[in-house]
Formats: sequence, structure tokens, C-alpha cells
Amino acid sequence: MLNDFLPAIYNNFFPDFISQTEWTEKKATCHDCANFPKYKKDLKCCTYEPFVANYLAGEILENKSLGAKVILSKISNYNFVLPLGIVPSIGFQMKFNHRKSNDFGNKREWLCPYYNTDNNNCSIWQSRSSICSTYFCKSDKGRQGLGLWKKVEEFLTYSETALAEECMVQMGYSPKHMDRCLDFINRYEATEAEKKQKKLTRKQVDEIWDHQQQNEVQFYKRCYRFVKSLNRSEFLEIIGLIGLNLENELWQKIKKMN
Repeated sequence: MLNDFLPAIYNNFFPDFISQTEWTEKKATCHDCANFPKYKKDLKCCTYEPFVANYLAGEILENKSLGAKVILSKISNYNFVLPLGIVPSIGFQMKFNHRKSNDFGNKREWLCPYYNTDNNNCSIWQSRSSICSTYFCKSDKGRQGLGLWKKVEEFLTYSETALAEECMVQMGYSPKHMDRCLDFINRYEATEAEKKQKKLTRKQVDEIWDHQQQNEVQFYKRCYRFVKSLNRSEFLEIIGLIGLNLENELWQKIKKMN
């Protein structure tokens, strides 16, 4: 089913058609890179560091997943750890967003920090991001299949951001704090100082974390518990009309394919 390709945390409130749509993907799997030799076999499509939303970081910590050690390390070093979630450095974002055609899948220094090099797989797979959940270099259904995954990505990415922002609201953060967090995401422009920055400065930590400072682990876990508790109607209220339209577009895409 289509929902088998998405993190299980969404099962309680995503539309039924996602769990009822039969879907298989055998051409592109994480176990055997379908793009070799275009991509290096031990790097695959994992030369990318994803945004890990606050509630997904909380799930990783709560369940003590293999990737929890990476999350804890980032928290202790303030490696761009935000109330909204955990983002790659601005320097990495700049390099990735201005990459050359053959960089992706080949630059070893870009290998995802959540990648388990012992087993050549993902250490946060059960809590992976929207981008990682929906990226397929090939599809069993060809271009139509890739088109569907693009629609799933749009819906899931919007939902992911809306849920992360709602978590911040529930924990007492204001729109001002959200704007500060969003300024660290998907950057295409940056100062030279920002490109070199490896972690948040003390001033940035104080401004961004405010009343939740020094309590990041528990904050992320509370975000996870909040999202896990949501029902369908509560989710629809969070994503609003834009999210509902994206959901409907996905449904229309599925109906056309069937």
C-alpha cells in the first residue's frame, strides 16, 4: 500500500485513500542502488542532509532509534538545532542548492549524517523526512509513478511543516520565533560568515529557543507525543485549506492512474 512508503506516525490522520491505494516499487530500492554507476553504490541518493522536523526528532529520541546518537550530538553542540526541527548547516545548504549535475550521489563529504555506514542504510528510516520518503529515481509505473511521488512529496512536505509549526504553537512559541527558524531552511543565499558557521551562536540560541532553552530533548519528545495523539479532524484544522487542496490534488492524481 502507498502508506507503507511513509512514516507510520501519519497513519492515524492521513486520508484513507493513502492506506487503500495498492502500490509497489521494485525498480528503486534502498538496498540495491538503481542508479549505479551514476551514483556511487555506497553513497546512493544519500548525499543529502534532510530537515528533521521537531516531532520526528522526538520520535527518534523516544524510540531510541540508532540515529538518536546523532540527534543527541547535534543537540549538545547546537548544530543548527531549532524548535522547528534540525537543519543542515547553511554552508551545506548553499553547496547543495548550487550543486553541479554529477555532485549528487558522488560527493562522499555530503553523505547524510544519519546514514549507517556499517549497514549502508538509514539510521532514522522509521522517522525519515518528506524528501527522503518520496524520492524515487525510478518507478515501477514510469513517468506516471514519478509524477505521483511528486504529488505525495508536495502534500507530505506541506503537512510536515504545518505539523512542526503547530508543535511550536502548542509549546508557547510565537510567529516571530517561527520566522527565525524558517530563515535557516533551504537557503540559496548567505553571507561568507554564514557559510562558515558550524553551529548556532549563543545569541542565536537565546533568541531562537527562548523559554525552552536547555530542554531540547524533552521539547522534541513532547512534539512527537502531540503529533502522535492527533486525529483526522485535528490534522485537517492544522493543514487548513492549502493542505486540503494538496490532499485533493493527490487523490485526483491517484484516481487518474487507476
